[in-house]
Amino acid sequence: MIKYKCIRNNCFENILLNTPKFWSYFEDLAEKYQGFIFGIQGVLFDGINVFPAAIDCLEKLRVAEKTVSLISNTVQRSPLLVETLRAKGIPLSLYQYIVTAGDETYRHLRDKNDPWHNALGDTCYFIGSTEDHLLMEKLPYHHTNHIEEADFILVAGTDEWDKNLEDYFPDLDVGITLCLPLICANPDQYCYIGQEKFICPGAFATYYQKKGGEVFYHGKPYISIFNQILKKLTVIKRDKILFIGDSLATDIMGANRIDLDSLLVCSPVTFEELKLPLNAQQILSLSEISEMIGADNPKPTHMMRSLKW
Repeated sequence: MIKYKCIRNNCFENILLNTPKFWSYFEDLAEKYQGFIFGIQGVLFDGINVFPAAIDCLEKLRVAEKTVSLISNTVQRSPLLVETLRAKGIPLSLYQYIVTAGDETYRHLRDKNDPWHNALGDTCYFIGSTEDHLLMEKLPYHHTNHIEEADFILVAGTDEWDKNLEDYFPDLDVGITLCLPLICANPDQYCYIGQEKFICPGAFATYYQKKGGEVFYHGKPYISIFNQILKKLTVIKRDKILFIGDSLATDIMGANRIDLDSLLVCSPVTFEELKLPLNAQQILSLSEISEMIGADNPKPTHMMRSLKW
C-alpha cells in the first residue's frame, strides 16, 4: 500500500518520488506560482456550461494580481473564442493572454516560415463544418471539393455533427494514395460536450499517419503553441508558472515537454484516457486515479478532482 502524509490538512503528497501531489483547494497551490496557463474545455467548462468554482478561481487570481493565460486546441481563432467565452461567462477581464490551435494553424499557413508549410501547394481539401471554414478566412488558398485536385488536406472537424470517423476513410485513403500532406488543426482525438463524446481532428490524423500519410499537427502537446504563450510570460521564472489541464496526452505531455509544473484536473477526458468509467470521480480516490496513470503516461506535478478555491 502507498503511504501518504498530510500537509495543511488539504494536500496529500505521496512520499515516493515522481508522483503527483494531491490538493483539495486551489488557493494553497496558487500561492506557489505567479503565472497560470489554463486549458479551457474540461477545466473551466464542459463545452456547454462553465464550472462556477473554476471561474471563482480565475476571479481570485485576478484579485491576487497573478498572470492568467488560456490555451485551447479549438480550431477557432482567438478573437472568436474570446467572444464565445464571454457569452459563456468567462470575460476577458479574467485573463491576459489566449492562444488556440486555430491561431497556430492560421499563422503557419499565412507566414510559411518553415520548409514544410512553404512546400504546400495552393489548393486545399478542407474537412470541417461551415463555421470551421472561418479558420481559412483571408488566407490565399483555393478550396476544392474534389480531393484528387488538392495539394494538401486540412482537417478542422467533421462536416456534420453525427458523422463517424469511418465515414471519412474513403477520402483519407485517396489522400494517402496521392501522398497529400495533411494538416491537423486540433490534435485532440475526441472531446466531451457535456457527457456526449465527439471525434476531433486528431483522430483523423492518427488514422492517416498509421496508414503511412504525412501529418503536421498544430496545438497541444506540441511546443510551438506553448511558446506563443511563454513569449508573453518572459518576466516570470519558468518554475513559477503552472499549467492546468485535464488531458494526459495533450496537456500534461505538453507541459512536461517544456518543463512546466502541471496540475491535472479530472474530467471525462482523463477517465477516457485511463480507460476508466466516466463516473470514476465518484468511485475512486485521487490516489487510485494516480496509480492508474502508470509508467507509460506523462506524469502531472499536481492533481485535483476539480478546481475550487
